[in-house]
Amino acid sequence: EEKSLLEKTNEELTVDVTRLNCEVEEYKKELQEWGKTEREKLAVLESNAVIQSKLSQANTEVTRKQTEIIRLNGEIGRLRGELEKIRLGSVVNHSTDNSCTITQLQAALAMERENCRDVSNERDSLIKEIAELKRQLKEMESIIIKRSKSGICFPPLSDYQLNSHSKNIPNDIITDKKNKDLERQMVESKSELNVTKQMLKEQQVKYENEIFELEQQIKKLQKENNSLKHLLEDQPSKSRRVTAAINSAKEDAHLLATIRGLKMELNAREKDIIRLNKELDDTKKTNKRLQKERERSLNPGNKLRGNFEVYNKCLM
Repeated sequence: EEKSLLEKTNEELTVDVTRLNCEVEEYKKELQEWGKTEREKLAVLESNAVIQSKLSQANTEVTRKQTEIIRLNGEIGRLRGELEKIRLGSVVNHSTDNSCTITQLQAALAMERENCRDVSNERDSLIKEIAELKRQLKEMESIIIKRSKSGICFPPLSDYQLNSHSKNIPNDIITDKKNKDLERQMVESKSELNVTKQMLKEQQVKYENEIFELEQQIKKLQKENNSLKHLLEDQPSKSRRVTAAINSAKEDAHLLATIRGLKMELNAREKDIIRLNKELDDTKKTNKRLQKERERSLNPGNKLRGNFEVYNKCLM
């Protein structure tokens, strides 16, 4: 019984040893698996550290690139602003040049108007002289007609014979002298009339040239206004592109101020065109008036020439 008990105990111990050996093997396996897992974890941690370092470097590079992009966008915006300022400055300078040209044209037009007034005064003086010569011719014709009817060779002195200072000089000599003076005055009047006609003709040509130049100037200003209108139409799209590129409210305000300035300049240019059109109409009216006055100035010359022919017939 003791032997069977020992055998039974031995079997139980053998079973326990076998079980313990199995547990030891399982523990070894678990220990190996745990060590493997720990090594994998360490490898993963090391790999994560490397990845994290690379990611940090990549983030630093991305930040640097973004900063560079922002700087480049700012530089692009600045260059665009300078280009726009240069463009607007050229437009303003061109507008200033046009204003100076318009001022010069106005001064030239005022000078021509002054010259026209001088010519008109000279013409009035010439008309008065022609009227005086016509009056003297009529008096001379009446004297000659009276002498031819009465058959008197030496007509009595009249108030017209202002140059006869001596009673000893014959009246026919005085009359011949006065006739020669009248003829000389007639020739001088004709020459002055021709000079006046030439001056009026030159003034007409000059005014026509100035009208043509003003028309060309107005066409040029209209083209520039059209270009300014196109620039104003293109300005909103440019403003949107610059705003999207720069994302700056300051640039938006600058562009809005630029648009307002262009609109004000466009309105001023349109007013200049209206004023130039008005001056062009005034110049055309002045030219027509000068043509009419030139035609009227031709008529006294024709009448005077007819009276001179009658006077020559009476002398013959």
